[in-house]
Amino acid sequence: MLASLFIENYALVDSMTVELGPGFTVLTGETGAGKSILIGALQLALGARADLSRSEGASIAAEFVLDPASPARDQLREFDIQPGDDRLILQRRVGKSGGTCRINGHPATATMLRTLGELLVDFHGQHEHQSLLQPRAHLRFVDAFGGDALADARSAYQTLYDERQQTLEALQGIQRDDREARRREGLLRHQLAEIDAAELVPGEEADLAAERSRLANAELLALRAGEASQSLAGEDRDSSARELIASAVSAVEELAALDPGMEPLATDVKGALITVEEAARSLRDYAADVELNEERLEAVEARLALIHDLKRKYGDDIQEILQYRDGIAEEIDAMENVDATLEKLTARLEALSRELQEAASTLTGMRRKAGKRLAERVSKRLAGLGIPEGKLEVEHEVVDDLEDFTRRGADRVQFLMRTNPGQPPLPLAKIASGGEISRTMLALKAESALDEEIPSLVFDEIDTGIGGTTSAQVGQELLALAKRTPTTQVLCVTHSPQIAALAHRQLAVAKASKSGATRIRVTPVADEDRVAELARMLGAEPGETAAFEHAEVLAREGAKARDV
Repeated sequence: MLASLFIENYALVDSMTVELGPGFTVLTGETGAGKSILIGALQLALGARADLSRSEGASIAAEFVLDPASPARDQLREFDIQPGDDRLILQRRVGKSGGTCRINGHPATATMLRTLGELLVDFHGQHEHQSLLQPRAHLRFVDAFGGDALADARSAYQTLYDERQQTLEALQGIQRDDREARRREGLLRHQLAEIDAAELVPGEEADLAAERSRLANAELLALRAGEASQSLAGEDRDSSARELIASAVSAVEELAALDPGMEPLATDVKGALITVEEAARSLRDYAADVELNEERLEAVEARLALIHDLKRKYGDDIQEILQYRDGIAEEIDAMENVDATLEKLTARLEALSRELQEAASTLTGMRRKAGKRLAERVSKRLAGLGIPEGKLEVEHEVVDDLEDFTRRGADRVQFLMRTNPGQPPLPLAKIASGGEISRTMLALKAESALDEEIPSLVFDEIDTGIGGTTSAQVGQELLALAKRTPTTQVLCVTHSPQIAALAHRQLAVAKASKSGATRIRVTPVADEDRVAELARMLGAEPGETAAFEHAEVLAREGAKARDV
């Protein structure tokens, strides 16, 4: 909802702030007083193309109060701007050398302002800004008029549409991946066969390396083991370790016989003798077992070379190679099962396609009926809104190709209208009168009970070519629209006192001359001032009482209507 509009150096405005609020607000004043300037300033703040002849050096700021569920909050997040509290300020400065745009103080572009503006304000009267002239919006009116039954049918269709899209994407993804996988399959099977043929065993590389060292050094190992054995227990050497320790044992035993305190030492020395004898036997056995086997050495070298080659291709060690092997085995299994998956998804896609076509057909039938009833109801209402010959028709096209369906359905809806007998129905954009388009929008909104996603509605030219009784009916419709929700805001530029009297607030726009310059001012009017403004709108001359009495009646009746 638009809370305030700040304007500086724009057209005939030096500087002003216009405070607004929810409900029904009218802008009134003499022809040429500057009401259109306020609308133009608001459009400029919402990203409209700048007319430098009117806006050089202009600064505009529009402040909005955002509902918690406002789509504008999501749009702000897409712009990477945090919504913050419930306030949103759009700023625009325009100059010959360029301009600047800001959203809550953040640098922005005019396109970003327009994107947000489409979610915040809907203009009716200036053709290029009206959502009613965009056929994509027409289906929303038909659906809203169709009520809960049509809403349920649309929801069922959208559920099927979403599931079909997900299934189609999954199927296409698998087909795309499968083509790539098929190209890899030969390589994967070769790798699997190569690893499996090696029959790798975790830990064998270390064992093989140790064996290779023994085989490569067999002669030296046997020599050194024999020498060690001879040194420990050589029978032909008086100075062997065994003979020396045996001599020490005899000496220590004599000591222990004379001194019992030496018995533990005697025991230790005897143990050393036993250890030396056992070590000597082990060394003899080792030397005897050392094998000079060139064939085995070659086999070990070849095995280690194979492991090295596999490590170079598939992993840093045997464990990693085997893990890689398990991974490609799973991938090959998945390739073998992909045909079953594709068959299952294809069958599901076909079933969903049939169900979606049936749901679309049901939805189309309900929309045709709702569109026909809506057109009849709106056509009747138009007579009371000053378009007595107005007739609304709904052009309904249904696409046949399932791939052309959208989440909205298979339907393409466009409103056509004629305003004079004998005139063929035409798209609303071809209707010349902005007032007729605005009143048509008013009738549509009244009949469709469409929940307003756009909180602020601006009507200009709505009273063009209509008189007192019809104006009163238009005013009643505008008031009803403004009272639909607590946050709905209807702004209307009008010359009709019957419409103005029904508004919750009235802003009088007038020109004033100061220091030889003409400027406009906007003044909230209430009570006696409002009666005076209504009288002016009725054409009161100075000293005339009838117009003032009529204005007082309109003011009282308007207050009663607002309280209902």
